Amino acid sequence: MNLASDDLVNISVMINTAVSLRNEDYVFVNETELVKHTTNFTPEEIAALAQYAKDDSTENFFVGVNHFLEGRNEEALISFEKSVKYGEQRDLAYFFMARIFYVRQEYLVALQYYDLSLKENISFIYALTGKGEALGHLGRYEESLTVFDEGVLANNGCYECWYDKGYSLVMLNRTDEAIFAFNQSIAIYPYMPAAWANIGNLLFNKGDYVAGIAAYERALAIDPVMLQALYNYGVALRIMGNFEESLDLLSKAHALYPDNEQISRELSITRALSLTEECKQLFENGNYEMALEKCQAAIAENDQTPNAWNDQCIVLSALGRNDKAIVSCKRAVELYPTYAPFWFNLGNAYYVAGYTSESILAYENALSIDPTFNPAAEALKRIS
Repeated sequence: MNLASDDLVNISVMINTAVSLRNEDYVFVNETELVKHTTNFTPEEIAALAQYAKDDSTENFFVGVNHFLEGRNEEALISFEKSVKYGEQRDLAYFFMARIFYVRQEYLVALQYYDLSLKENISFIYALTGKGEALGHLGRYEESLTVFDEGVLANNGCYECWYDKGYSLVMLNRTDEAIFAFNQSIAIYPYMPAAWANIGNLLFNKGDYVAGIAAYERALAIDPVMLQALYNYGVALRIMGNFEESLDLLSKAHALYPDNEQISRELSITRALSLTEECKQLFENGNYEMALEKCQAAIAENDQTPNAWNDQCIVLSALGRNDKAIVSCKRAVELYPTYAPFWFNLGNAYYVAGYTSESILAYENALSIDPTFNPAAEALKRIS
């Protein structure tokens, strides 16, 4: 007894295991640029100033910055302490001390020094953004929003403040406000790929796929090798069922970052889902043997893909290979036990094979997961 076409449901349902569209925690400047922005000196000028500094002079600040640039942070901290002691460049000295502890992920200590820096210079924008970011790392997002708002008031051109505010809003699940903040950031400085990528994530998660894809494309136009944009765009296309373009993007990401395990995993999942989609198309065209080959290839690519096992079950049932169909459907529900259609298809496989009591249990499991799932309810009525 073969399954009737009306009994075949949800072949190749889009299930994306272990996938999340990640928001980018953007680093605006590296340490060298940070020194240039805050001191108005190049590293070479800092080194020259440090060379002429005396141990008991106010030039200890430049010695500290030079050590900071060289990665000699313990020596840098000693020099900055001396700079504070002699009362010169105190806001900057405290700021760089905060930065050292921030990079060490000692965020509470960093906060103390950011506050000392701001006590010396309440409108020091880098200290404000640094403080807000440290609060964010501590999970104190509401407090970080207050700090970033202070930054915007101090400097309405502070695109970093708007960006960081957007990131905190994301973490608070305040999506529309986050999109607004990221848009404010790129209105000031449109060449920030992370802001565009984050907008893409948020729009996509809202279901605005067209605008989300446009935002990903803007991110990649600025930085064609941006990992998060390539990865998230690729995953987004996969969720939409656009496997060909998804594979292109994820393959590019994998070629650029071959040691990234997450990209390798998602590329494998996407290949498996693409093969499963081919299985579906062949099955619908009546090419059952070729469909089975595609499902088998999908499982060989990634045996953790429940869609492939589910669809293989349906194809095997159609071919009359009932015992193998049951094994395949059981594997699908093992991988995704909370999805009602998979239990329904297992029930069908049991029923066709003559295992009525087992099929009833499977249909009942489907309804326990989703009481509105009518195919399972109708199947139970037919059996009874």
